[in-house]
Amino acid sequence: MRTAVIFIALTIIGLLDYYALSVHNCWYLTACGILAFPFFISFFLVSALKSVGVITGKIPDAIGAAFFSVLIALIVFEGILRLLKMNPTYLETIGQSAYLSLYDPGMKNAFWHVYEPNDTTHVSRGDFFYSRRFNSMGLAEREVNLKDTGTKKILCLGDSFTEGVGTVADSTWPRELERALNTCSRDSYLVYNAGVSGCDPVYNYHLLRGKLWDVNWKAVIFCVNGTDLPEVLIRGGMERFKPGNKVAYANPRVWEPLYGSLYIVRYLVLDILKYDWTLHPVSESKQLNITSAQKIRDVLINAQSELNQRGVEMLVVIHPLSYDATKGVYNGYMDTLKSKLVIVKPLDMLPYFLDSAGLTKNNYTDYYWPNDGHFKTLGYRVMGHKVYTELAGRMKIECNKNH
Repeated sequence: MRTAVIFIALTIIGLLDYYALSVHNCWYLTACGILAFPFFISFFLVSALKSVGVITGKIPDAIGAAFFSVLIALIVFEGILRLLKMNPTYLETIGQSAYLSLYDPGMKNAFWHVYEPNDTTHVSRGDFFYSRRFNSMGLAEREVNLKDTGTKKILCLGDSFTEGVGTVADSTWPRELERALNTCSRDSYLVYNAGVSGCDPVYNYHLLRGKLWDVNWKAVIFCVNGTDLPEVLIRGGMERFKPGNKVAYANPRVWEPLYGSLYIVRYLVLDILKYDWTLHPVSESKQLNITSAQKIRDVLINAQSELNQRGVEMLVVIHPLSYDATKGVYNGYMDTLKSKLVIVKPLDMLPYFLDSAGLTKNNYTDYYWPNDGHFKTLGYRVMGHKVYTELAGRMKIECNKNH
């Protein structure tokens, strides 16, 4: 009987391993090892205590069977949660199996949050694939002379939606904006894309003041979305920057490695204990996000004040993520951020996508990639042209050509 139970259990584990490996989710094997570790330690300690006489007599078979059954149940439950894709991270959703902590700066140039200068990356997200080259500043932009006085220059700051993840370099919204300006105006415009995946307004401001401040910009555009609140919650405001070109985020939970490795722990943390993706209790999230919104507001107000003193137009653009677009409204935390940013008169893209561009929950995949969630080329085109009309109105750019 015991042999049959062991055989059946090993068969189930083997099948789960085979399925996991077939979809390149080898981390399931690691998870099984982590789950088995405390049981092996318990067995070793019991054996050691028996050998020195601390424990005497025969340990009932029922105890061993219970331990073994619990282990098998946990391993099977872990496998089921993985098969159902319960609580995957963004990277796991797009096909990358490794867990990456939100509390880890990650990038080699984390102090500036830019890529390796003059490097090339190959972006593969399941939905799409392309290659992208970074310039000498570590940005996904052409190598251009920013000291050239023959063109009017506009700077675009933001995250992956400004960088243009999901489309080729020539179809990002900053490039669409540049084409619209040069098509309409008799002046020559250069729109510089300083968007970096995973960036936030604090990093954007830091990059502007530290590396792009001496350029004669005609306008600076900050792009904001719903990912910025949790990022600033974890990274902090300007206090994240430390002497010696170092950066420090908030301390992660001591149990985060288990959260990253085991779907069982994620299920316990997110579904049972009701924590959010920043690993804070939902009951604390409202106040934490209000604090994050205030830090974003402070940075943007500082930027506006400093740019206005130089006669530079500043535009803040708030755009929807794919789940905002499908619901037709922002979540409560994003509404909090919007209310904080009223003072800088932002351009809210959500009404434009819904009313003028015709986006609905039935056709949103025309604008966004269904799994990755970034804009497709059409989404970037819509955004670029709306930013153009807003910026042209604020800067009083008259259209002297057929546009």
